[in-house]
Amino acid sequence: MKFILTLFYICCISTILIAQPVADSLFQKLNSANDQQKTDIYLAIAKVNWRYSTDSIYKYSKKALDLARQIDYINGEAKALSYIGVTHFYKANYDSVLYYYDAAIEKFKQSDDLSGAAITINNRGVLYKRMGEFSKAIDCYNEAITIQEKLGDIREVGGVLLNIGIIYYVQNDLDKALKYYLKALEQFESINDKIKIAGAFTNIGQVYAELHQNTKALGYYNKALILQRESDDIYGIANSLSNIGIINKTMGNFSESESHLNNSLELYMEMQDQDAIAYVYNHLGELYTFMKQWEKALRMYNKTIQIQESIGDNEGLAYVKYDMANLFFLTGEWTKAQHNLEESIKLSRSLNILDILQKSFLLLSKIDSVQGDNKKSLINFKTYTQYKDTIYNQESSRQIAEMQTKYETVKKEQEISKLQQEKNIQELKNKENRIIWSVSLLGSLISFVFIFALYRSRQKKKEEKILLKNTMETEDKERKRIAEELHDGIGPLLSTVKMYINEIEVVNNNSSDKELLDESDKIIDEAICSARNLSHNLMPQNIENDGLNKSLQVFANRVCINSKPEIIFKQINTDEYGLWQQLMIYRIITELINNTIKHSGADQIRIEFKNVSKVLNVEYSDNGTGFNLEKVLREGNGIGLRNVISRVSSLKGKVRFESSENQGFKAEIKIGIKNLYELN
Repeated sequence: MKFILTLFYICCISTILIAQPVADSLFQKLNSANDQQKTDIYLAIAKVNWRYSTDSIYKYSKKALDLARQIDYINGEAKALSYIGVTHFYKANYDSVLYYYDAAIEKFKQSDDLSGAAITINNRGVLYKRMGEFSKAIDCYNEAITIQEKLGDIREVGGVLLNIGIIYYVQNDLDKALKYYLKALEQFESINDKIKIAGAFTNIGQVYAELHQNTKALGYYNKALILQRESDDIYGIANSLSNIGIINKTMGNFSESESHLNNSLELYMEMQDQDAIAYVYNHLGELYTFMKQWEKALRMYNKTIQIQESIGDNEGLAYVKYDMANLFFLTGEWTKAQHNLEESIKLSRSLNILDILQKSFLLLSKIDSVQGDNKKSLINFKTYTQYKDTIYNQESSRQIAEMQTKYETVKKEQEISKLQQEKNIQELKNKENRIIWSVSLLGSLISFVFIFALYRSRQKKKEEKILLKNTMETEDKERKRIAEELHDGIGPLLSTVKMYINEIEVVNNNSSDKELLDESDKIIDEAICSARNLSHNLMPQNIENDGLNKSLQVFANRVCINSKPEIIFKQINTDEYGLWQQLMIYRIITELINNTIKHSGADQIRIEFKNVSKVLNVEYSDNGTGFNLEKVLREGNGIGLRNVISRVSSLKGKVRFESSENQGFKAEIKIGIKNLYELN
C-alpha cells in the first residue's frame, strides 16, 4: 500500500510540473535562455530527476528559487518552493515540508495561479495523511476540491476524490474508500482519461484485495492494465504488473506472481525508478519467503535495503527490516531476527508508523517465546497490544478534540458578534431577530415534516421487506408441514392400500377381477409417485447451507425423470446475496421449471445467470410447444406466470415473457444488484 499511495502523490503534483525533456538538451538551452526561461529549465531538470535523485531535485529547485526571487518571478518561486517541499517529504522532514508548502501556496495565490495553489493544498493533505492527522488531511482535500470545482478542472477533482478515498482506506473504512474511488472513476470517465481511469481501477482493486476478494481485485488490476497498454503508459503498466504479481502471491499462484513481478521489475529498471525497483524487490522477497527459498528471499531484501538507503527512504526501510526479521524468524536465526526488528522499531518510532510497530512487537514476543523467555515475551506482547489499541483510538480522540475546539471557537465568535450588534443597532436587531426566528421556525417545521416523511417512507419500506420475509418464512413452514403430511401421512396410507390389493390379487383368481385389480394397482402407484414428487417439490430448500446454485440443481435432479427435460445451467456466484432474496429467486425459477414440465412437453431447458452493469440478469428458455401468452394472461389461466411477476416485483425487478405456439417459451428477469443485498 505504501508504494501505491506514494505513486498517487507523485501523480497529483505532476500537473504543475513542466514536461520531462532529455536532461542534456535542457542544459544546452540554458546558454541562450533569459532569466525566467532559466528558472523554468532548472525546474524541468529537477523533474527529470524526480524518481532518481532527491538531492538533484533539491539542487536544481534551489537554483530556480534563487533566480526567481532575483527577477521577482512569483509563479516560478511558487513552483520551486513546492518542489523543495517534496524533497523534504521524501526525507520525512515534515515541519520543513509544511513550511515550504505554505510558502508555495501563498506565492501561487499572489500570482493568481489558483490551480497550482489547489494542487499544493492537496499535497499538504497527503503530508497530513502520512503524519496520521487524517482530519487535517480531509480539510486540505476539501479546500483543494472546492477550488478545482470552481476552475472546472474535472481531472484534478477526481484526483482529490481518490486521495480522500485513500484516507478512509488507511483507516480500514473500506466502504467509504470504495465510495470515493467510484466517485473519482465517474469524474475520469466523464473526460475519458484512460490513464486516470486505470488509476481508479487500481485503487478499487486494492479495496477488494483488502477484503480478500482476490478474484475481484485481480479483475480490476487487469482492467487497469488493458487501459494502460492502450495509452502506452509504461509506468502504469509496470505498476499494474506488480499489483497482479502481488495478488497472485496472496492467492498462492507463485509462478504467476514471480513472472508478473519480474516483468514489472524490468520496466522499472528501464525507467531507473529506484523507489519502485526497491518496492518490487521487497515483494519478490516476500514471495520467495512464502516459497521457502530462503537465499533468494534474503538476496531480494538486501537489494531493497541497498536502494532504500541510497535514496533515503526510511519508511521503506522500516517495512523491509520487519520483513527480513520475519524471514530470520522462520529460519530460526533468532539473533538476526531481533537485530532487524530493533532497527525496524527505531525507524518506525521516528516516523510514527504504528502498524509496523504493532507487528514488530508481536514478532518479538514470538521470538522470546520460542527461546523460552516467557517474561520478556509477555512484556513485548503487552506493548503490541498497546500499539494495536492506539491505532484504533488515536484518530478518534484527535477528531473529538478538534471538533470541540471548533465548536468553542464558533460559539465565542457568535457571542461577540451578537453583543456588538446589540450595542450598535439594537432596534434593528430585534426586528431582524423576529424575522429570523419566524423563518427558522418555519424552516425547522418544514425540515421536521420532510425528515419525518422520509423516515416513515423508509420505515414503511423496511416493514414491507420484513413482512415479505416473514410471509416467505411462513409459506416455507406451511410448505414443509404439507410436504411432511404427504410424505408421512398419505404416502404410507397409499402403500397400505397397495399391499391389500396385492393380497386380494393373490387370493382371487377370477380373470375379470384380476384385470380390475391390476389397473387399481397401477393407479395407486401413480398416486404414490405423485404424492412423493409433490412432497419433494413443496419441501423448502436449505438456501443458507446449500446456496442458490446447488439448491436449484437438487430441485432439477428431483423433478427431471431420466434427465428429461435436460436442464442446462450457466451460473454465477450468488451466495453473497441476501438469504431471502436467494429463496425468492429459487421460487421464481422452480415455478418456471414446473410450468415447463407440466405444460410444454419440452426436452430441454436453459437457465443463465449473469451480472451486467450492476444488474442480475436471469434468462430462462425452453424448446416446448409454447402458447398464446397474451390470451393466457388475459383469461387468468397463467397462475404460475402471475406468481413469477409478483415475486420479481417484490425484489423491485422487471420480467419479460416471450412465447407463441410451437415457438417455445422465454423469460428475461432483471433485478438491481443493490436490491439483492438488502434486509435478510
